[in-house]
Amino acid sequence: MLREKLSDCEEQVLLTVYGVQETASTRELCDMVNEKFHHEWTQQTVSTFIARLIKKGYLTRDKKGRYCIYKAAVSLEEYRRMKLLELVERIFDGSGETLREYVCYMGNEHS
Repeated sequence: MLREKLSDCEEQVLLTVYGVQETASTRELCDMVNEKFHHEWTQQTVSTFIARLIKKGYLTRDKKGRYCIYKAAVSLEEYRRMKLLELVERIFDGSGETLREYVCYMGNEHS
């Protein structure tokens, strides 16, 4: 499924969600993303990125009383696959074989 690309900030929030075992609240995500990526974002800033991620189909939101709980709508495996295909297309002219050769070359060079 083709999805809209993420900004670096949106991706950092999504990657933080992937690190959560089950679900997380806005406050929890704010604390975790600030710690992981050395930001000083407010909850409102993180809420803005969360709203964009929901709109783009990467996150879901469930209401638990007064709080919203968020979880990934796209698996980490699927997201990695999307990013790798994007890299292959952009950097390796769409050739997975060229990527494989490059990775093997780099592995041999740094052994």
